[in-house]
Amino acid sequence: MFGNALVDAFKDMLETGATFRYSLTRIRENAEPVALAHGDQVEENRSRNLFNSHIDAIRYNALVNMLFTTTLGIIDFFPIVILWLYQSPQILAGALNFGDAVRCQTGYMQVAKVMDFF
Repeated sequence: MFGNALVDAFKDMLETGATFRYSLTRIRENAEPVALAHGDQVEENRSRNLFNSHIDAIRYNALVNMLFTTTLGIIDFFPIVILWLYQSPQILAGALNFGDAVRCQTGYMQVAKVMDFF
């Protein structure tokens, strides 16, 4: 789901950055012909458009990464919510102390950390 979007956003960011840098290099190397042909306004507009497209690509890459990270965070948090939903009737009935439920959650988080290593 996110694999293609992450790769495409990163690739687009690299591509627009390379195009912008190439444009600046081309302008620097051809500064005299551009000045003699009064093409400074055309080159400025072209550079500004390339810069804006690169900034848009950076923003889109940040958005895709933020959505991916948020989704992973929600997926990591979901089992803890299920654990508390399972334990809450026992806590309300008095069969399970709140401290014991917290210890159970802490134990689950420690096991999850160990399992994430593999």
